[in-house]
Amino acid sequence: MHFLSKFSVTLAAVSATLLLSACGAAAPSASEAPAGTAWPAENREAFTNECLRTSDGAEAYCECSLEGLEAKYSFAEFTDLEQRLVEDLSVMGELQETLESCAHLF
Repeated sequence: MHFLSKFSVTLAAVSATLLLSACGAAAPSASEAPAGTAWPAENREAFTNECLRTSDGAEAYCECSLEGLEAKYSFAEFTDLEQRLVEDLSVMGELQETLESCAHLF
């Protein structure tokens, strides 16, 4: 699968994760945790489920992507990044490096 298609798969998972957050599923203390800390369970599950759905079950890729994003961004930073992405597609470059590191698992 072409990287742009893989990136689109992950962006769908990103959107699902943040939609859940916008609905208030994340606990405030969990959303303020530093980078390198696991995101709230509900958001991890939403990301994983959507990634698996849109990637035809590429479990290793989805796990790698989630772990890479969690290592690089706190959940609050990730939420902010997604908000900026809605307004400015050039922000995708910030996500691309992390996601490309998992592309071999797709």
